[in-house]
Amino acid sequence: MLNFEKLSSKISNITLELSNESYASNARLEKALKLYEKSINNDFRLGEIISDNLDKFPWPVARPFELMSNIKDKPYDLIDKYSVVSTDGSQITPNYHEIATCYLINIGKILYTYGTAEKPIQESEPFIYENDKKFFPFANINITDDIVAIKRMLVEIEQLALLCKKAKEKGYPAIAILDGTLIAWNITSQNLTLEVQDRILNIFLEKINDIRKLEIPLCGYISNSRRNDFVNLLRLNLCPFEEIDCKNKCSDKEMCNDIIPLYDRQIWVRKLKTWQRSPIFISTAKIIDKYQDNQICFFYINAGNSEIARIEIPRWVAENDKYIDLIHYTICEQIEKGQGYPISLQEAHNQAVVKNSDKIQFYSMLSRKMINKNLKVSLSNKELKKRSGIT
Repeated sequence: MLNFEKLSSKISNITLELSNESYASNARLEKALKLYEKSINNDFRLGEIISDNLDKFPWPVARPFELMSNIKDKPYDLIDKYSVVSTDGSQITPNYHEIATCYLINIGKILYTYGTAEKPIQESEPFIYENDKKFFPFANINITDDIVAIKRMLVEIEQLALLCKKAKEKGYPAIAILDGTLIAWNITSQNLTLEVQDRILNIFLEKINDIRKLEIPLCGYISNSRRNDFVNLLRLNLCPFEEIDCKNKCSDKEMCNDIIPLYDRQIWVRKLKTWQRSPIFISTAKIIDKYQDNQICFFYINAGNSEIARIEIPRWVAENDKYIDLIHYTICEQIEKGQGYPISLQEAHNQAVVKNSDKIQFYSMLSRKMINKNLKVSLSNKELKKRSGIT
């Protein structure tokens, strides 16, 4: 139970700190905007510096794929008949106080075809795993919430690839949208061996390649992104040294940190009008080295109401102007239909979400099945007390 009397004074201190930080952040932003203007006239040189020194930067730096001045308006009236496929997932994670330890992943699946009056696909698909070996057959892994999230990532992209086959059969232009990043950051943050990381990543990339073979452009949609790859690019303008050597020359204090902390979206909300997109950049995150032909690129779109969305795409999409225009057009249309957020992702989420009542019913179904098989059904004392309270 919260003590609001004690909390009140602490909130007052926080609001004062937030006010001071807002002032400092505005100062950093104004400096970053000036550096952006300077970078427009120096983008080729910046690109060369990044390419020549990739292993020397302690943080990911956006590498220009297009001219830094290449801000594009939405392509209007591009197509009248097209399909959009999306997936999203949720999970019931391991609970060792429950009647049985098992894992459930629920995937929301959407296939909308516009301009044809065809019935949409709008459904969910549950996947249940009763033990660790069924979960990751190729590794002995302690299953945690984060590991379940990795498995969910794989199931989402697998189901997306299957939906893309159905979209391809319709014969209309189509795009595939994942909710979130295409960069598998989560596999590097766990205590997984490099071999297991590579096997997980290969499964993920295999599904991306399946989508590529269908000639359907893929993108990841990230709302309110906290990435600062582009800000890190602007920091190169502040480096006082002729040669990049961050580790040795800036071991105590980085000489380019005058605009840190700052997010990419804070810059692009000032530079992009509604529905405009930024230039395309290449991610230089270390894990991207393993992506082969699927190296991840990204750009930003002004989604309206001060919302800047980060759109991540494989390089084979970035290299195809028709794919880029199709994604730009369709994402804007989806945002407009969803009144601020892509409608297909909203509905995929709604199909995927597992409510607390669903969770209770899931364990109730599981207990009945176990009883029918003459299996012992019991909760831990902790779980019993949480449900019944203290009498």
